[in-house]
Amino acid sequence: MYAMRCFDDGPARRFYPQQVKRLVRLVACFLGFLVTLYYFLLYVDTLRPLDTTLLERNGPPSNVTAGQRKLALVLPVDGPSPQLCKVIASAVALGYPHPIIVNWRKDDLHVNADPSIPSHLLKITGVLDLLESAVDGSSSQLPHMGEDDLVVVMDAMDVWLQLPPEILIQRYFAINAEANARLAMQYNDCEQTAPEQSIIVSAQKRCVRPHNTVSDLHCQDVPQSPLPENLYGMWTDLRISKAEYRRARYLNSGGFIGPAGDLREYFARVRDRMHQNLRSHHTEELAGDQGIFAEIWAEQEIWRNQVLSEFGQPDLAEEKFEYHVGLDYSQELFYPTCGSERSGSFVEMDDEAALRQASTSAGVSPLRLQRLPDDISHAPPPLSSLDDETSWDAKNLFADFWTTSIPVAIHHNAYAHGLKSRQQTWWDKTWYFSHLRSLIELRAVSNASVSVAEVDAAEGSLQVRPYKAPDGLEAAFLFAEKMGKLQAASWDEVCQADGMPPWWEEVLRDGRGSI
Repeated sequence: MYAMRCFDDGPARRFYPQQVKRLVRLVACFLGFLVTLYYFLLYVDTLRPLDTTLLERNGPPSNVTAGQRKLALVLPVDGPSPQLCKVIASAVALGYPHPIIVNWRKDDLHVNADPSIPSHLLKITGVLDLLESAVDGSSSQLPHMGEDDLVVVMDAMDVWLQLPPEILIQRYFAINAEANARLAMQYNDCEQTAPEQSIIVSAQKRCVRPHNTVSDLHCQDVPQSPLPENLYGMWTDLRISKAEYRRARYLNSGGFIGPAGDLREYFARVRDRMHQNLRSHHTEELAGDQGIFAEIWAEQEIWRNQVLSEFGQPDLAEEKFEYHVGLDYSQELFYPTCGSERSGSFVEMDDEAALRQASTSAGVSPLRLQRLPDDISHAPPPLSSLDDETSWDAKNLFADFWTTSIPVAIHHNAYAHGLKSRQQTWWDKTWYFSHLRSLIELRAVSNASVSVAEVDAAEGSLQVRPYKAPDGLEAAFLFAEKMGKLQAASWDEVCQADGMPPWWEEVLRDGRGSI
């Protein structure tokens, strides 16, 4: 006798070619079934279009007060480059105020000499220096900025504007009106007065804090998106789904818009938390601004929930938590491409075949985006200043085919699989690219101090003027706190990086040299 081995199955079975082929076919059929089921479940809720334009609104916002306000566009950046030049060129061509650059670290314009502050955090201190100097009136050489004057802060290296300031302002008021209506409903049975939103920050799909291991983002405590729960079919917001199929609900620090006074308070709170963290977590990584902005906003949302709770005792709070901050959930103002790498592209609305092809490539069929929203279609033709009456329908515009958003600004922060190259390969897809020089030169000879936007108000209209108007062909203004004033900068000064080819070869591409 012999000892039987554990799990002895006897002689090994032999597999013959026919059995192998049959097994392969079964596996292939099963995998095919799973793939078919996946796409069916993904698109089962998109077999019919949502509203013709998901983000459509009925008429202009009702929360606009007639009068005058100023508008400032602020870009934090420390040196020249063609990518910065594209941001500035898009703004000037579209009629925005010439940007104010903070943190410029060239020649005698050095700011924030403290080397312990990482460069990305200078966005916080640089913008705040400008707001405090301009709003508080600490410098007699700096134009005064009113508490209610509007300020836009954007990343300076990878954001392109594509819609004029009038649409930006209209959407700003409309988004705030919708948010405040939601807040009023939530606080309907609460003794506390409902907070009001005045600051809108860019929204993204991932809860992340780049270059920051300190800040607590409270990912599970921030509000859900108000967009439809079936926006991406049954996979919407599921953890197992791609970020592409999640509604944007987390803060992205690439874009801000709000009143100068409220932004000053928010940035001051963020700066204080930054200094606190630098002192108490000096051995950990804290080099990114986004996590701190997100943490302060999340604490505001937690505080609001506590106020609504029957156990909340808001009067006992020793700190201020309300900063009137909300997110651009629909990504109509600022559109970060990270997490939405294939959801959007440039397309002409009157080219139906191209529109359907682009939508199908994004995974959206049947077509949702079937026409321009009213705020674009009712705007003056984009090239009317050049005596060209071609409508917006015939112009290349970046659109998200899931949400139907056609954003004011595109934030090219997608980086996976080399997508940062879109900053070069997509630049000539913008509707203004082939007219860029003409539009910029026209701004130089026009009266740049006139209104950059006029928005219908309850009684009359709101005139929006530039915070600082240029005198000629300058591209932007440089600000440093120790100077206490704005210094004009030429296109060559802000566009030409040392050791790089001439900037106009990348930005203008018309063979005619500098501006």
